[in-house]
Amino acid sequence: MPENEKLNSEEVHTEGISKGQFKRSTHPRYDWLDQFRGMVIVFLVIASLTWELASENFAITPPLGPTWLNHGWEYYDQQPVIITIIDLGSQIFMFMLGISLSLSFKSKVEKKGLHFAWLTVLHRVFSFFWISQVISVDFDFPIFKVIALVIWVLITVGAAVLRNLRKFKDNIYRPLFGVVWALSSIGLWCVQARIPKVLGSGYFWSAFFLEAPAHLAWGTLFAAVFVFLIKKPDFRIIIAIIIYLGHFIMWEFKPIINASIQAFWSQWDIPFDMLAMGAIAITATCIWDWMQMDPNDQIIGFKKRVIPIMLITGLLHFIVDFFQTAEHHGINLSLGLLAIAFSCLLVIVFFSLEFFYKYKIPPLTHIGRNALFLFLFQGIFTLTYPEIWGDALAFRTQMASLFGVAELTHPLVDLMGLIAFLVPMLIMYLVAWLMDRYHIYIKV
Repeated sequence: MPENEKLNSEEVHTEGISKGQFKRSTHPRYDWLDQFRGMVIVFLVIASLTWELASENFAITPPLGPTWLNHGWEYYDQQPVIITIIDLGSQIFMFMLGISLSLSFKSKVEKKGLHFAWLTVLHRVFSFFWISQVISVDFDFPIFKVIALVIWVLITVGAAVLRNLRKFKDNIYRPLFGVVWALSSIGLWCVQARIPKVLGSGYFWSAFFLEAPAHLAWGTLFAAVFVFLIKKPDFRIIIAIIIYLGHFIMWEFKPIINASIQAFWSQWDIPFDMLAMGAIAITATCIWDWMQMDPNDQIIGFKKRVIPIMLITGLLHFIVDFFQTAEHHGINLSLGLLAIAFSCLLVIVFFSLEFFYKYKIPPLTHIGRNALFLFLFQGIFTLTYPEIWGDALAFRTQMASLFGVAELTHPLVDLMGLIAFLVPMLIMYLVAWLMDRYHIYIKV
C-alpha cells in the first residue's frame, strides 16, 4: 500500500485534537468514535420523545415522530415482534462502551499503572449502579430522606473539588475519589429507597440487574475483567461465544429454570440482559483490538476480522431468528447478534467517512465527547414532556385548540410537533457545544 494511503497510528492519534484539549486523558481521542457516540445519543434523545408522544389510539390520531425511531412494541406488542433500531439502542451503547474500555484500560495500565486503570473501571461500574438506583426510587421528602440527599450533595461537591485540585489532577489515586463518591451515592440512595425495601429482593433485583444502567455496569465489568485476563482478542472472543451459547440454551428452558430459582428467591430469574450485555461488551473489546492488528494499516484488521464478524453475526441472526425470535422485553441471542452486526457496520461507516472521505458531521463530534453526560441529560425531556403534553392525542388536541383548527393532523399541528422535537435537540447540542468549547468533559 502506498505510504500516503496508510493510516498510521500517529495520524489516527492526533486527528481532531486541538491545543490544550484532553490534556489529562491517558489516551488519544478518535473523531470517528466520537461521531459514532454522537449519532447514538441523537437517536436515543429522539426515541425518548417518540416514546412519550406515541399514540394510544391510531384510529383517532397518528403518533408524533418517525415510528422507526421508537421501540417497536410501543405500537405493536404481539407476535411476531417488530424490531427497530431503537430496540438495539442500549446494546449499541454498550458496544461503544466496550470499544472505549479496551482503548482506555490498556492505555491507563501502560501510563498510570494497573491500580489506576481498575479504579477508573470501578468508578464507572458503581456510577452506573447508582444511576440505576436513581431510576428505581420513587422520590418523596420525609426528613431522613432530605438529610440523606443533603449529605449526598455535600459528598458530590467535595469529591468534585478534590478531583480537580492541582495536587490531585495527575495523581495516580485520583480515581479513588470517584469510587468513594459512587459507593457513597449507592449507600445514600439505599436510604432514599428505605433500607427494608432495599433488603427485599424486588428492589435489589430492579436496581442492580433489571434497569438499563445496571446492564451497562455489568457489561463494563465483564469487558474489563476479560481484557485484563485474556490479552489476545482471538481467544477473548471465545468467552463471548460461550456466554451466548449458554444464554441461548437457558432462554429455551427459561420457564423451568426461572421456576427453580424463584422457589428460593422470589422475583428473581436468570439475568439474561446482564449476560447479553457482557457478551456484547467483550465482543466490542475484540473489535477494537482487531482494528489495531497492524497499527500502520488498520485496513488489515477490518478485512481480516471486523468485516467478517459483521457478516457472520448478521447471517447468524438471520438463522437464529427462525428458532429464537428477537424479543423486545429481553436481549436474547437473535437480538444480540443483530446488535453486534449493526454496531460493526456503524464502526465501519464512521471510520470510513473520516479516513477515506475526510468527512465529519461536527455536531456529532461535540455530542460524542460528552456522550455519557448527554445520555443522562436527555432524561430531562423524558420527565418533562409527559407533564406538559402527555401523549400524541393530548399534544395534538392542545395544538389544534391553540390554532383554532378542527383537524388533529392539520399542518400547523404537525409543524408544532416538529418544533417539539427540534427544541430538545437544539438544547442538547448547545450544551454539548458549550462543554466542548470550554473543554468540560464529564466522565463516569
